[in-house]
Amino acid sequence: MGEGHPLDRIVLRPHCDLHMLADDVLHLRPLWRTSDGSGVDRLEPITNFQVQFLSPYRKVGERFMDLPVLEGDRVRSTRPGVYLFHLWFGNEYMVGRLQVHSELVDWWFGQDSITTGRDLLYAHSQPSVYARFNDGDPDVDLVGDITDSGLVELTSADPARLRVEPGDRLRGVVETSGADTVMVRGRFKGGMPKELPVRVVDYLMTSRPVLEPLRIERLAEVQTVPNMVFLSEGFLAEDRGRFDAMVDEMVHDMFEKPRNQPFGMLGGSMNVFKAFVPSQQRGLTVGNRIRDIQDDDRNGRPIPAPVRPGARKTYQLSDLVGRVGLAPPAENRPAADILADWQRRLLNIDPGRVPVELIEEWRTERSDSILDARDTFFGLIRGSRLADNISRAGGQLAQPVDDDPANSVVRELQRRVYQFFEASTERVLTSDPRRHPPELQLGYDQTPRRTSITDFFSSLKYSRPPFQDIGSVWVPDLRLNKPSRGLVGIVVHDALEGGTNFNDGTMCAVTLQPKGIVSYERDGFRIRRKIAGYFPVADLSDLGTTFVHEFGHSLNLGDEYEEADGESPQAEGTTAFDNLATRHDIRLGTDGEKVDARKVKWLGLPRVRESARIVATASATPGEVVIRIDRRDAAHWYQLWGQQLKVSVRIQSTSARGEQLLGGPARTLTGLSIARVNRDNGDVVLTGEIPIDLTIWAGSLLYVPLLDENGAPRHLAEPKVLGYLNDRQAPMNSDPDNVFTNDDDDDPKSIRDFKGPCNSSRLIGVYEGGWRSAGGIYRPAGSCRMRDSHSNGGDGEFCFVCSWLIVNRLDPSYHALLDSARYPEPKKR
Repeated sequence: MGEGHPLDRIVLRPHCDLHMLADDVLHLRPLWRTSDGSGVDRLEPITNFQVQFLSPYRKVGERFMDLPVLEGDRVRSTRPGVYLFHLWFGNEYMVGRLQVHSELVDWWFGQDSITTGRDLLYAHSQPSVYARFNDGDPDVDLVGDITDSGLVELTSADPARLRVEPGDRLRGVVETSGADTVMVRGRFKGGMPKELPVRVVDYLMTSRPVLEPLRIERLAEVQTVPNMVFLSEGFLAEDRGRFDAMVDEMVHDMFEKPRNQPFGMLGGSMNVFKAFVPSQQRGLTVGNRIRDIQDDDRNGRPIPAPVRPGARKTYQLSDLVGRVGLAPPAENRPAADILADWQRRLLNIDPGRVPVELIEEWRTERSDSILDARDTFFGLIRGSRLADNISRAGGQLAQPVDDDPANSVVRELQRRVYQFFEASTERVLTSDPRRHPPELQLGYDQTPRRTSITDFFSSLKYSRPPFQDIGSVWVPDLRLNKPSRGLVGIVVHDALEGGTNFNDGTMCAVTLQPKGIVSYERDGFRIRRKIAGYFPVADLSDLGTTFVHEFGHSLNLGDEYEEADGESPQAEGTTAFDNLATRHDIRLGTDGEKVDARKVKWLGLPRVRESARIVATASATPGEVVIRIDRRDAAHWYQLWGQQLKVSVRIQSTSARGEQLLGGPARTLTGLSIARVNRDNGDVVLTGEIPIDLTIWAGSLLYVPLLDENGAPRHLAEPKVLGYLNDRQAPMNSDPDNVFTNDDDDDPKSIRDFKGPCNSSRLIGVYEGGWRSAGGIYRPAGSCRMRDSHSNGGDGEFCFVCSWLIVNRLDPSYHALLDSARYPEPKKR
């Protein structure tokens, strides 16, 4: 695992964007994510950690002077200012920021109300607490996040119903109902208390018959076929009618519009439901701070913004901030002096990519306030707080002796602490760390945790007699793949653009509009989102296509678009996504950039003439196996039996996440004969070279391969394409630039004596650019829904490889139809 690779095993209390008063004490309490022998996730205290500080806004030569001091787990500081810190334990580190102030002027709860979960083991929600400080200290923010800092003491007005536990986390004991709440009181140094109303929800309630039908095709087989569900987030109770009408029409479009294939052809094998649950407020919590210092069209823009003033080769503003940090409040030096100072510090920048316009944008990328959180049912957040940083892989650093930027120790410490400013994409939607227990956040092992949202799945029942327990089909299983895993769409009532698949591909969320600016209202130094009423959906068709893209992630497809210039940080690692490969995965030899086509996992996938889904797990005996297919397909396969065709079986993956091509192609039995077909129950007897004690899992594919004119099986890559790749040993992009991002579809280079499909970008092969980076990552086609979630480019469809993988996961009996209807055939010469 590479240096700097996110691991997220350390949880830091209070958090990573700290504030303290000079001559006071701040307790640092790092915790280690672990599980006990019974599988219960826990946080264990870390005692032997180390911390190093650097003052980023001081002159070179003074950045290690008068720094805060760590005594045990207590930080002391006498000099107000801003300090970046590097906390190290074992082979993992975490970075953050500490701002030291001389006086706290006022404080408030950072939300009007909050919802928490009733739970016997874990405390869920953590109220945000914000403070205003005096404005005479150098470089510090006027408003800061003092959550769990010890400056404000929280207590429950009714501990028998709601408890305040370590970390100022709230654990519900008794569920509230209706408008009933329990008050949490906060006091600063014994002053007058301020109150926050808290609602308690039992997300694991034993019966919640709220699943309404949208498309019901195979309800009796709900445990064995794919099921999709749409949930509400950020809708008030009065919005239910709008939610119902919107989701009804959106689902119709998802299954009827050609650009959403192959979901349309798979519709007959799926059940689709919806479930409405109201929130206390409309709209989501916004994690990023927003630009609020000047009254112009950039006001309300999340910080740092992914804008690129200037030419294509200019850094994005968010990229620059990740390299040089945010500007101090009083930054007024000329742009040339700022750039020269960055170079003196040996920060990781190319001066040729930093025009004056970019520096002017950078110096005003600031805020004086922090947005209040919203109170929604599932507790989702858009973007992320700087306070919610995660730990990374990396060893101990020596303490610098002097402040010489050329010294390797200083440069490495500087490189690490500036990672604090590397922001996640502001469009990302995920579970808010302040609404969900830190023990259950997705951790270093990348396995989906039990959350209040998955607890909610468990409680879902059909709304009509006999009120079947259905919700368990969406609860992830760590041992094996379930047909409905990840087919959960959360429709988020918000105007800000957002769409994400999260919790290791077990659910996704999409907002209603594509806006990027936050409307807000100010009450002194406190700001709240300005949400006047209901947000109508901007484009219902686009909402459906975005969900289809996000469900692609649930089916183990990675993003193919490019956001960051240069080589991907994952290029020398590996990927489990079925539609992506890293340079390391497909490199010819041991170094360099040449491509070995034999290592590209999707090129050899079979084209299919006839197909059926194996519906029950079967065990083979020597030379024979009895499999069972869907009875509706049995009559057709009875006819095929009479044609004496050779058939194959492709055994489905059983991994919990559903990877289909991890480690190479799945095990395939070829050249088998059909000995018998039972038209009544779907049993098919196959004979041939079948290993002893082989298990063929339910969901596997029985197929007749499509043959070429010489009787050889055909594959997704055309022979001429394979010849080109073997000869050139390079990706097929006609534009070979792998340094700067490309938002467009990629056409392939010309191949001698070969005419590609009418839309040449659909030709299957190897193209560079994906997993959000311009270089070092490869994908199967020049255009695909996984490259453009809104389907603005190409024909808006999935490429054929992604379509093949989706069909194979959800219902492989549709392979033959997919091939005949959707394969991008070359043009005849």
